[in-house]
Order: sequence, then C-alpha cells, then structure tokens
Amino acid sequence: MLERAHFGRSHRAPAGKSKLVEVITRTKSLLALSADYEIAIIPGSDTGALECAMWTMLGAGPAT
Repeated sequence: MLERAHFGRSHRAPAGKSKLVEVITRTKSLLALSADYEIAIIPGSDTGALECAMWTMLGAGPAT
C-alpha cells in the first residue's frame, strides 16, 4: 500500500493533483451527490474555514 503513497510531494505536482482528483471523485460517488454539487479540499485552518463560510454565504462572484 505504501508504494502508492505520495509522501513529501507537492499538491501542485502531477501526482498530487491526480490524487486530489481521485479523492474528490470518490467522495462525490460515495455521498451520491448530484452533478451540480462541488467538493472542496481546503486547509485545516481558520483561514480555510472562513473562506468556506464566505463562499456559502456570498455565493459565486467576481474576484475584485
């Protein structure tokens, strides 16, 4: 199992990006979410939590 691990790799590297896509895809499938729902993987910090709260309350809009 550890031969597939990506320890010490950047989330921006191809291997990291593909792992994030896999996790998001499997999570949507497991939760049986409709196509218009999005899954976000965010940092486990106050900043990440505040950002998610703003997305939820303000909705989509231009970044200015």
